[in-house]
Amino acid sequence: MRAALVVALAVVAVFYATRASADGDATEYVAMLESLWRHGSPDLRPEDLDVVRARLAEHAPHAVESLDARRGYFAAYDGRWYSFHFFAYPMLGLPLEALFRGIRVDPHWVLPFTNVVVLVLAAANALRGALRVERVALVALAAFGPVLWYVSWHHTEVLTWACVLTCLVALEEGRHARAAFFAAFGALQAPPLVVLAGLAVLFAFLDEARTRRRVLVAALAASVAGLAPAFYLWKFGVPSLHVSAAYTDVRLASADRVFSLFFDLNQGMLPHAPVTLVLGVVGLSRGLARRDRLTIGVFATTLVMMVLASQTIHFNAGCANVHRYVVWIIPAVAWLAVRGLRWRLPGAIALAPVTLGQLALVLAGSTTNNAYRHNPLARYVLLHAPSLYSPEPRVFVERTEQRITDPWRSLPLPSAVMGPRGATKVLLDHASAAALRDRFEVDERWLAGALASRAGGRRPFYLEPPAGAVMPKPAPATRGESWLAPEPLARVGTFGAGWAPGAGEIESRCASGPAEITIAPRGGSLLFGGWAPMSELGRPSRVRLFLDGELFERARVVHGIRRRIALDATPHVLRVEPEDDAELRGVGRVGFCVDLLRFE
Repeated sequence: MRAALVVALAVVAVFYATRASADGDATEYVAMLESLWRHGSPDLRPEDLDVVRARLAEHAPHAVESLDARRGYFAAYDGRWYSFHFFAYPMLGLPLEALFRGIRVDPHWVLPFTNVVVLVLAAANALRGALRVERVALVALAAFGPVLWYVSWHHTEVLTWACVLTCLVALEEGRHARAAFFAAFGALQAPPLVVLAGLAVLFAFLDEARTRRRVLVAALAASVAGLAPAFYLWKFGVPSLHVSAAYTDVRLASADRVFSLFFDLNQGMLPHAPVTLVLGVVGLSRGLARRDRLTIGVFATTLVMMVLASQTIHFNAGCANVHRYVVWIIPAVAWLAVRGLRWRLPGAIALAPVTLGQLALVLAGSTTNNAYRHNPLARYVLLHAPSLYSPEPRVFVERTEQRITDPWRSLPLPSAVMGPRGATKVLLDHASAAALRDRFEVDERWLAGALASRAGGRRPFYLEPPAGAVMPKPAPATRGESWLAPEPLARVGTFGAGWAPGAGEIESRCASGPAEITIAPRGGSLLFGGWAPMSELGRPSRVRLFLDGELFERARVVHGIRRRIALDATPHVLRVEPEDDAELRGVGRVGFCVDLLRFE
């Protein structure tokens, strides 16, 4: 049974690896792998850029702009450029890099197939030993789920998943040093895992206090987590570029965000690994009732890791269906289920069809980045039972507006989910009430009562308008009229937003400034403007957009443009240029995007 499970997992993992996509932070990891291969150092050099640019141009042209802007890279004291992500993960890809080059296989597949190897080895390790039924249940619940979506990504989620799974298996076996090492190694890429390494050292002390040597070995293994901070102290004088560059903020940690990671209908564990989550809750309750010390420790550690993970500045980061941080929490939830329920053979047999159902759910999901749209379940609830789903504000705004927002700025409000009879759910604050009136036809009596009931607060809040209370304004009939657009009815074309071609409805193009593109829209189309400056710390430069030589937009807000202009079917020239070239020093280009929307 165990061998068959490993083979089945390997087959499914290889299937996903062949669908490799360069989403999220893939550009950095691909570039670091190339740097390590070429000169044994993770710093990005001009010759590395040329090779990686050619590779991305073939497989992921939408990622070339990010590479050229060195997004995610920073200049160290020695003038060299290093990623703010550590390089332990791309180092693991070096053996396959050598193999693939030797047999003349495209290196684009190195990291996805490294994910396959890591996934299968972690599962095989968990299945060995005497606890056969329990381990089969553990691997079934942990592996046949969302982690498979990330096999195709050039990303660290599979590695951190494997580190958590291996750590918990070793911890249950009383192999504390081994548990501490794998948790610490995972912490090199996902720093919250350092708490799990600390748990392994704590249990080494509690279980083996009389054998100081074993406690010291466990502590030494946990110290591996210090390699990344030591490296950045050496190169930058700070232990973490995530913190120093304001990619995390302790003030953002909240119970709402932790709850979102488990139960959010878009990116939480519940809709994507329901069997694992439900059984994990049942197993946890039984473990707590028995006052099982290890169950209490793992549960507390999992919560702390989630709190630490929720500090990220961009909580709605790119993901394949489920939030990336959820992936490496799933093994802990699966472990709690197995630990608490004390599995026997009949239970494992009964689990098989349920696990296959969860696998079917995974196989039906997409492996591409879908962080900027509501999934079908969330969309249905927002339209038909909006009071049941009030997600974290940035999750709501970016998925409703279908665009990324600047995480260093306030959310662009209001934002509304539109149904056939108007808005069903609106997120706004008191300062954006006027913008709601500008963007939509609003029932003033309803709005006045809703705002009065929320008087005194400064934080964004949700409203569920009755049918017809918030309706889209009619489209402008003349070119040049500006208004804030409601949610588009259909996409005809997108430039520079990284969309893949789809059945003639979506056309992918990219441009960078100063640059021009010629567009020939269908009759009755609209131009929906937007721009995305590329910069080292996320600070945008001011840009200007020209349409047929006339100034169309000028702003400094990332993706902040919402102007619609009606276009006829003749060709039009769109140009983007930076207002101040000095602001682009060290960046080089400004990316931009505009949408053509069907005028209905």
